Amino acid sequence: MQPGADLQLSMCVFFHWNILYAEIPDEERRDLPERSYEPALDLLAGHPRITAAIELSGATLKYLEQWYPRIIDKLINLSGRGQVELLGSTWCSPFCWMSGKNTLHSTCACI
Repeated sequence: MQPGADLQLSMCVFFHWNILYAEIPDEERRDLPERSYEPALDLLAGHPRITAAIELSGATLKYLEQWYPRIIDKLINLSGRGQVELLGSTWCSPFCWMSGKNTLHSTCACI
């Protein structure tokens, strides 16, 4: 590097968003997009040189569409300007099916 040259940092982050994550209690899961997803998108929007890949489960997309359409709009905006790449996923984590009937039932009840 040349003396006096500006140091630049390039960064890309990866998010895995799955609203059906079994370890989160129902009462915390309901506002998770507002407490976690949306602030992450707002942070990205304020720093256009940071890029991100966001993996969304099908259940998460449905939940956002129903309860948080403004987050879908933010995803569309960031994707449109090439800052975010959206990655598809399964409906829910395959591990959900192995966690037992009661856990799966209460987990899916949030949608």
